[in-house]
Amino acid sequence: MFPPSAGRHHCATGGHYRRIAMFVCSICGGSTFVDHSILWDQLASEWQLSPDERSYIERQQGTSCTSCGSNLRSIALANAIRAAVGTNLTLTEFVKTPEAGLLSLLEINEAGNLSSILRQLPGHVLATYPSVDMHAMPYSTDSFDLVVHSDTLEHVSNPIPALAECRRVLSPNGTLCLTIPTIVGRLTRSRAGLPKSYHGNAATGSDDLVVHTEFGADMWTYVLRAGFSAVSITSVDFPSALALSARKEKVATRSLGFHPSTTCNTKTPKRIVAVHFPKAGGSSLQSQLLGLLGDSLALDYGHDPLTSAGLETAEFPVGKRGVYGHFSARRYASTDGYWMTFLRDPVDNLISIYYYWKSVTVPGHDLHGRFLREKPSILDFAKYAGVQRLMSETYFGGFDMGRFDFIGFHETRDRDIPRLAAALDLPLSAEVYVNKTEPYTERHIVEDDTSLRRQLADLLADDVAFYERLRN
Repeated sequence: MFPPSAGRHHCATGGHYRRIAMFVCSICGGSTFVDHSILWDQLASEWQLSPDERSYIERQQGTSCTSCGSNLRSIALANAIRAAVGTNLTLTEFVKTPEAGLLSLLEINEAGNLSSILRQLPGHVLATYPSVDMHAMPYSTDSFDLVVHSDTLEHVSNPIPALAECRRVLSPNGTLCLTIPTIVGRLTRSRAGLPKSYHGNAATGSDDLVVHTEFGADMWTYVLRAGFSAVSITSVDFPSALALSARKEKVATRSLGFHPSTTCNTKTPKRIVAVHFPKAGGSSLQSQLLGLLGDSLALDYGHDPLTSAGLETAEFPVGKRGVYGHFSARRYASTDGYWMTFLRDPVDNLISIYYYWKSVTVPGHDLHGRFLREKPSILDFAKYAGVQRLMSETYFGGFDMGRFDFIGFHETRDRDIPRLAAALDLPLSAEVYVNKTEPYTERHIVEDDTSLRRQLADLLADDVAFYERLRN
């Protein structure tokens, strides 16, 4: 989060006044702007900015309206909000209308100069760190028409679960609007394992100013990976200032072409516990179930068994028909419901995870961060604690597998998906593929190397035996 206006850390005194051709501030209607220097050399070096990149980040953060003080970042966010509510008024004018009085809006950390304007909405709620953790917000599902945050996501340790939490608290047809500092000529990278970098004053830097992720041209994919089905990008003086927006669709609009009366059949088991074992086709199934069951399906990806949070147990989510995610079967062991999962041959599974983790440069958790730092061989990766017995211990250790009503297998998904569809009485398809690992030539060589596969099978012996028992 950068300083919102001149006068705070690292802002130059004075500035260069200019007009941006054919441009009017969508917040107040002003047309004259002043440039301030915001970035300091240490941050530009840590960020590895080229002169051109530094120039447009300076414009994003330091070019501001002389009338209201809002910078281009805030103006881009205001444009996204105006598009979401369907108004041509300036934001200052809109918040005074009767229509605005009906909106419920969650602002996560102060959105620069917009905050004072958004606070005029009767339905405005401000959530600030550390009182509110963006990964687990204390608000009910379907609570807000708008969720807004500005240059916050880069400071969040796990951006995808945080975005999924934003989606959860949105009401059906509600919209998420956000900005993040973006370098459009590169891909997103994690700062895990690098020296700490701060937006703000490094000398007085605090946890909320530490940068965890430097976002690039693929920033929009994080919104889709969080469960939204579409994302829009609003530009102001490209590439200086970009805002993203995503609407939470109603169940009916996400029903994959089926009428709601057939997709939410009363024969569907009342409680579904779906353990998403990684790289076994679970994302493809999750996308379909989420489209069919909508917000009655709770997503639980914040308690990955490869993290310390994976040790936590929980009751089945109140008011939900199902829970789906990366969690140990022990987490919901107290639940009497329809238990289901898909598994995969441990050797093929480990190969897929290995190359998937290589392709994702922002770690999902600490072990993934260690993997990206160490760059282990696939044999060394197979020895990682938690990975070597991923199936038999990490996900399903200490759990009676006889409780599962359905266990499908990646190798036979064409037969197993129709079997699950019949059991749930839902129109699931084996033709849907989501989150496939990027193809690597090296991966195909590894998959065909019989000697290496035997070594992996030896290392994964417990999982191989566990898998074969379930297959037979």
